[in-house]
Amino acid sequence: MGDRLLQLVVDTVRLEIREHDVLARYGGDEFILLLRRASQKAAEMAMERIQGKVSQCQLGTIPMTLGISVGYAHYPSDGMAVEQLLFVADQRMYQNKVQRRIERGALNGTDGINGPNIPSENG
Repeated sequence: MGDRLLQLVVDTVRLEIREHDVLARYGGDEFILLLRRASQKAAEMAMERIQGKVSQCQLGTIPMTLGISVGYAHYPSDGMAVEQLLFVADQRMYQNKVQRRIERGALNGTDGINGPNIPSENG
């Protein structure tokens, strides 16, 4: 089931990006999306659009709510080195995750799915 969900997310994201953009699996359920020649505002808008499309996904007839947390880094304003850009994107992804939980009203000590809201090492 996890593999099917990952593929559903990948297929959805691919429909929302340009042909020359690059989507790559970074590890586990993490992906990197390189939006070539995109302004910071364009990247923010793309991430919001992708989150919206993913939240509308259905896997057959299985009832579910699917969501993703996203972060971005803009070169060169957020950094020059890949490591620095990944760090900034990861920090923004964590902020996005917290914000989404607040909007769902899930920051009351538990998110109802994963138990206590204790950030993991990976965010």
